[in-house]
Amino acid sequence: MLQNRSTKLACCFSKSVFVKIGMQTIKVFFYPLLFLIALVLLQSNMTLFIFDRGAVAQGEWWRLLTAHFTHSSASHALWDVLAFSAVTLWLSQYSVKQMIASVALGVVAVDILLLSAFSSLDYYCGLSGILFSPLLLVCYHYRQANRGFLGFLPIVIVCTKLVWEVLVQTTWLVDTVWQAYPEAHLAGLMGGLVCLVWHLFSTSGLKSGIKN
Repeated sequence: MLQNRSTKLACCFSKSVFVKIGMQTIKVFFYPLLFLIALVLLQSNMTLFIFDRGAVAQGEWWRLLTAHFTHSSASHALWDVLAFSAVTLWLSQYSVKQMIASVALGVVAVDILLLSAFSSLDYYCGLSGILFSPLLLVCYHYRQANRGFLGFLPIVIVCTKLVWEVLVQTTWLVDTVWQAYPEAHLAGLMGGLVCLVWHLFSTSGLKSGIKN
């Protein structure tokens, strides 16, 4: 009798582990695959989806979203997609909510820059601007897990890269057909900063509520 119960428990346990592994596999491969399919569809008719200041002014507002997922060249797309997938996947393992919020705020921050008087660009595309929003949160969580200089290393590298790109007006590693616009990276970082401040305030408020 006890042996039968042990066998059943072992069977149930193995099934639950199998289901858990299956769900993790879907999470790791299925969603990136959907993302890749969406990118290919957008790229197939990029003139309809890039940021075009004149077209946006005429009411084609969808470009404010789709422009971030359209690219000017294969190299541009390759590096952006690899970096964006790695960063968002890492952050989603920590918090899906933070990942979605940081990407959304990155989109908003870059769009505000593109529509502002500070930008003279008529055309824009690429993931690299909004990438810096979730990247800042990844740097923060890495710092929380690693004390000392090692914990600060990622944010030092990111900030150094940003300053160098803004000063030189070019991008590192990525070969773009269009003129580089590193200011979009800075705008994306500001979106991540808003998300990080919101996270810190919400967690500190929760802690103070628990203490009270």
